Amino acid sequence: MSESVCLLASQLPFEIASDLLFRLIGISVCPSSIEKISEQIGETFRAQEQQAAQKPASEIAHKILAAQEELPQRVYAQMDGAMINTLEGWKENKLGIIFNENDLHKSGTGENERISIKKKTLVTSLAQGLDDFKERFKHWMVQTRAQWAREIIFITDGAIWIDHFISENYKGCVHILDWFHLTEHLWATAKEIYGENSPKARLWVEQYKDLFYNGKEIEALARILRAAKSIRKKQTPLFNLYNYLNSRRDKIRYKYFRSKGYYLGSGAVESANRYAIQDRLKKAGMKWSIEGANAIAFLRTQYLSDNWQNFAWVA
Repeated sequence: MSESVCLLASQLPFEIASDLLFRLIGISVCPSSIEKISEQIGETFRAQEQQAAQKPASEIAHKILAAQEELPQRVYAQMDGAMINTLEGWKENKLGIIFNENDLHKSGTGENERISIKKKTLVTSLAQGLDDFKERFKHWMVQTRAQWAREIIFITDGAIWIDHFISENYKGCVHILDWFHLTEHLWATAKEIYGENSPKARLWVEQYKDLFYNGKEIEALARILRAAKSIRKKQTPLFNLYNYLNSRRDKIRYKYFRSKGYYLGSGAVESANRYAIQDRLKKAGMKWSIEGANAIAFLRTQYLSDNWQNFAWVA
């Protein structure tokens, strides 16, 4: 019974979950009881995850490696955030996604490249501080054996906290600045220089996109710097763009990344933010307690990660 309640509550508003529970199996449970049961159980399982994440990584690693299972060759990891309305105001939910390249299906090329993922692991934490999310993410990198993959590819939006987290914990991994975030920075700069709807802005963006995409990032950066030094007005946007990209030079080698067959976009985690978090927690009029939002988000992401069967459900 508790499993059915939690499953429905993780997917649907409590009122609809109550109605479906009655229609499907003839049991009447009021929405407030469904809310209480699912949030209590979700928080219990979430606390268990937190306890597991605090165990020494070496202890977990020994058990996993001792099993002598085949380790993944290439894994991807991405992170993003979404704002959720809580009783304490709008708070950011951080979401991570980890998936094996064997579970990745690509279609299209270049900017039209799209992926679908057969199996993934989602990690979530709302308003618990960076350390909580980081520890949970590291825990699942170990649990999924991604920690020992031949190649770990992080695709991120350039956030400083993510850069620091990766450099501190995953030295030697591949770190890519999401291609679409790079183009957004180009567009933002072009609009500041030429205006919102200027044809010159489009030409400027296309010129630099072509340079970055085709492995001429050094030339592109040099041109941006020269332009910043040569014009009298609106220098600041160009200097800001140069400093932002130059400090991430190793993350914008898109031609090299494409030659290795790496995916260039962080669309997987942005899409997951919509279907895993916002579709359940960000409907019109919803306002959550932080504990309740974390519990439901945890249940939902565990279901979507195909970990549901690992819980010790009680009747």
